[in-house]
Amino acid sequence: MNEAPSPESRLVRARRQFLGAMFLLVLTAIVLPWVMDAVPPETLREPEIRIVQGDKVTVIPPRQAGPTAEAPSEAVPETPPSDAVQTPSAALAAKSDASADASPPSKAPEPAATASAQKPTPSPGGAASAEAPKGAAVPPTSEPPKTTAIPPGLRFDAKRVGERARATAALKGVASPDRPLTRYWLVQVAALRDAELAAKEAQRYRQSGLTAYVLEADGQGWYRVRIGPYVSENEAREAVQLVRERFKAQAHLVAVNVP
Repeated sequence: MNEAPSPESRLVRARRQFLGAMFLLVLTAIVLPWVMDAVPPETLREPEIRIVQGDKVTVIPPRQAGPTAEAPSEAVPETPPSDAVQTPSAALAAKSDASADASPPSKAPEPAATASAQKPTPSPGGAASAEAPKGAAVPPTSEPPKTTAIPPGLRFDAKRVGERARATAALKGVASPDRPLTRYWLVQVAALRDAELAAKEAQRYRQSGLTAYVLEADGQGWYRVRIGPYVSENEAREAVQLVRERFKAQAHLVAVNVP
């Protein structure tokens, strides 16, 4: 005769049945959507390919594959338009028209010379510039005056610079009515052949706070750039040192006697 199961064995058996039922329930919840899904999963798309060669980038588009891709349609030969089909008579007419266009145009008749073309063209000078008879005196044409590249304010004026030196000496107590100024000094900073360059050089020193002039040498073609005047030799030597250090120029002293 079989013995009745104990309460402990019944509890273990109930636990096993409960765990088995939970496992089947979870498995059904996972597998059932895959089985019941009517729409097939989307196929993976091919990636876009980029080929880089220096500065040139070549892009290869992805290939369309799968059930939604359409089959390429067969190429249908295009029929030429009705205008392109020419009959033999039309081709002959077109050939004759082309030969007529290629023929050189006829030369137009030259117009007769007018009376105005035979008249001499007057010059800007009027009647005075017309052809004069042989032996007649022709008045000389006036040429525009040549302008200098040195502005008046930069041109060296010995009288004006001498008066400025006397006024500076009187203010500094170097000269007086009993002891007039007999000499002043200038500092030469450049000697150039081009008057325009010399004027620009003098203007550059003036922008730095130094009084510069351009002295044109008579008949030598040199334009000397000088700064001053200085009423004492020590002050002039300090200016020479300043020009050499600040402007990197080969400066030297020039003594000028006051008449």
